[in-house]
Amino acid sequence: MKKTILALVLTASAATLTAAQLVEAIVVRVGDRVITRTQYARRLHDGFTEIEQTSTSPAEATTKKEELRKNLSTDLIAELLIKDRADRLGLTVSAEELKDAMTRLKEQYGIKTDADFDESLRKSGMARSATEERPHDTILMNKVLARELRPRDALADKT
Repeated sequence: MKKTILALVLTASAATLTAAQLVEAIVVRVGDRVITRTQYARRLHDGFTEIEQTSTSPAEATTKKEELRKNLSTDLIAELLIKDRADRLGLTVSAEELKDAMTRLKEQYGIKTDADFDESLRKSGMARSATEERPHDTILMNKVLARELRPRDALADKT
């Protein structure tokens, strides 16, 4: 009986420890939205990768990386605030808008096919979902800013 109880206690302890390891640390929280340590690290890694690919010198890359590291938290907070405002305004990004943005992105980098795009992402160590998230967020931000920064006379009732 004692062995059974001890086995149950050890099993419960192991399950609790495993569940605790699954909990992700929150780096930034804005309202109901959060950025986890993994998301932060991924964004920093993707930014560093982009800087390395586009910089003309190691000194320039180092400067840009330091600037990214310094401003990343502020940028993430701003993004979360804009997403929160978009939710409140009921703004969304359609699949067609995202598809158009991805097409423009591919054209910008001279990529002709989806296979070439996937190969480029693989070489960069970037995931397609993360790559599609950026244009999505940009479109959403533009919609929020366009809505919020309209001239005041456009908001007045036209009767």
